Amino acid sequence: MANVHPSDAIIIHANGDSMVPTINSEDGLVIDTRRSNSLSGVYVMVLNGQLLVKRLSLRADGSIRISSDNTIYPPDEVPLENVCWGEAERSDQLCIVGKVKMLFHEMP
Repeated sequence: MANVHPSDAIIIHANGDSMVPTINSEDGLVIDTRRSNSLSGVYVMVLNGQLLVKRLSLRADGSIRISSDNTIYPPDEVPLENVCWGEAERSDQLCIVGKVKMLFHEMP
């Protein structure tokens, strides 16, 4: 499934409109939880206690840009040293859960 080993996969449902038109609320998302050195693409993460689905990209200055596909939401940036995989050790960390590898919609 989506080139993700079952032991590394989780499935969640999106909630909200920040990633519209790419991801709609209630879309199912297959998440690959394997750690990666590449932080480019759509990821599930925890920031300030909130579970988010956002687009990440590494900037030339070493920070991570966090953006929504819905342009009404402004982008944010986090220093690379504040990014972790798994659980946060500090409240200011951006913790990556995994990369979105596949999405699916419910049939009407």
